Amino acid sequence: MPFNQTTGDAAERIDRISPSKASFTTGGGVASVEYVLRRGQMGAFIRDILGAAAFTAQGNLNRYLPAAHPQFDYLYATRISNIEGITPEGRIEAAPLQRILQNHFRDVAIYSQYRMVVEFEPRPYLIETDDSLKATWEVNKKYYYDFQNAANFSQFTDCKEYNRFVEISMETNAEFLTTPTMFSNIVMDGRMVILSGQHLVLALMS
Repeated sequence: MPFNQTTGDAAERIDRISPSKASFTTGGGVASVEYVLRRGQMGAFIRDILGAAAFTAQGNLNRYLPAAHPQFDYLYATRISNIEGITPEGRIEAAPLQRILQNHFRDVAIYSQYRMVVEFEPRPYLIETDDSLKATWEVNKKYYYDFQNAANFSQFTDCKEYNRFVEISMETNAEFLTTPTMFSNIVMDGRMVILSGQHLVLALMS
């Protein structure tokens, strides 16, 4: 998976004892890594790390995939759990940062560098690039009749978005039915078991 602007610029923080951590179980693993970015490099860091999606006119999604862990590539960024400034630079007016007219604090402190903690986990669905998914598209797929003319179908392009970023869970459900009479036969271990009231009669299968 190629790196983007943020993941290319971010530097893992180094100390005598590693600030980055990882742990694993039979059910998976988690990891956290501390990175340092300069203020000028933080333009789209949330999108570049956690991923994002946008609709297109064709009905598919353009996805920015979440960043993979640099060592354990089956773990993906799921959370930025902490962001803190280091090396103070001063204050700036907060008004240009506000997108709507509302009551807000006047100033915001800025720093020349920021330290952030990125947490990684396995995902319960397929992570697939736009180009890889596009190779599986079905063009002119039929999906229902034109009722004015039964020979015609309405058609669409199946962009296969359900094959990625979709978690599928299955739940079993058993249904027990009673027999209409008091007698029933069950085949078990090569023998026929005849259920008659409270008595069990074993009959050898011929």
